Amino acid sequence: MAEGVEDVLSASSLKSFRRCPQQWYFSHVEKIRMPPSIKQVLGISVHWGAEVNYRQKLETRVDEPEDVVLDAYSTVYDAGMVEVEKHDEDPGKAKDQGAQLMSLYHHTVAPPTQPLWVERQTTFRVISEHAEGCDRVACGCGVPFSATIDLVDEARQVRDTKTAARSPSGGQHLMQVAAGAIGFEAETGERATDLIVDTLVRTKQPKYVQERWGGSVDKPMRKVFAQQVNVASTMIQQGLFPASGAEAGPGGPCSWCGYKPICPVWRKRAEKA
Repeated sequence: MAEGVEDVLSASSLKSFRRCPQQWYFSHVEKIRMPPSIKQVLGISVHWGAEVNYRQKLETRVDEPEDVVLDAYSTVYDAGMVEVEKHDEDPGKAKDQGAQLMSLYHHTVAPPTQPLWVERQTTFRVISEHAEGCDRVACGCGVPFSATIDLVDEARQVRDTKTAARSPSGGQHLMQVAAGAIGFEAETGERATDLIVDTLVRTKQPKYVQERWGGSVDKPMRKVFAQQVNVASTMIQQGLFPASGAEAGPGGPCSWCGYKPICPVWRKRAEKA
């Protein structure tokens, strides 16, 4: 494995690697931390507001008042904005839009949802096949993987909350949620009944979009997930970090990547333009 790289992949790092291995290299090998964007701060803040509500709801089974959730959102947003260096949109307007999304979530998604797990991390091994002679007891086969599960409700549905500027394309985040569902199964022995992505869309009129897989993680999805993990792990071990994002064209990964100023491939592309 490339020197200085952590041994365990995670759902977020796998997503980053699939998006652009060169971007992953800057973040996970060189450990270069880029300042967040306003969009990222908004998403983190909405996520925190939901978490504050659900953590106490584990015990009380009652949602917090809206002003408590909005205050939690606002506090994290203001703190996060201190780290933002590039204001690519109006911070005040973005904050107001985020508050509208937070309110929409609190009135639409939270009331019928009773949490079982909230922001829980689980670690398991992604095994495509066992090595010859493996006793299956002290098994060290496969790739170690870590998943932080946003939410599992009492119906055993694994859920993730996203914010977006436009309605999501189908399946955009389901593989990340599938990782959480596989982790839930590994830890409890129970299968998740469904995978759900709850997306809050920052349109003029705030919108909520729910995407469901429609059941537990099936064999085809497990196979695709294992293939993605194994391919990423193999490339990392071999030190292969191609800048695939640069091939995505206008509006692709490079359009918002914070590593553009130091990416040699992007610089060459910009010089040709």
